[in-house]
Amino acid sequence: MNIVYLIENGFDVSNNLPTDYASFYDYYCHIHDCKNSMVAELRDTIYNDKNNWSDLELALGKYWNS
Repeated sequence: MNIVYLIENGFDVSNNLPTDYASFYDYYCHIHDCKNSMVAELRDTIYNDKNNWSDLELALGKYWNS
């Protein structure tokens, strides 16, 4: 017998895991030992303009294409 479990978007958040975008922002913006300059630049960009990063995928696309 084959069983397939489909876990959809929101499963993690509904189980109280801190995996929403706000939690990611808080974690990512508080990384202090970042050695990669591109990652540090992205972190600073998010931190300085957090309200405009509510749609992370769209914002990443705009960031990397600028």
